[in-house]
Amino acid sequence: MNSAAWDNIAKCADARASEKTFNWDEENSPLGDLVTREMARMLSYRFALLQGVSRDFLRAHDLGRF
Repeated sequence: MNSAAWDNIAKCADARASEKTFNWDEENSPLGDLVTREMARMLSYRFALLQGVSRDFLRAHDLGRF
C-alpha cells in the first residue's frame, strides 16, 4: 500500500477511537483503534521515507555518483 492508503487507515481509526469513551471493557475500548492509528501513521511515514531514499539513490546513480 502507498502512503495515502496508510493515512486513510489512520484517519478512519482515529474517527472510530473518537466515537468511543475510555473504559476497561475490551469490546468498547478505543485502545485497539488508537494502536491501529499509530501503526498506520508509522507505516505511512516508513513508506514515504523509503520512497524518498530510493528516489534519491536512483537519481544519484543516474548522475554517476554511485
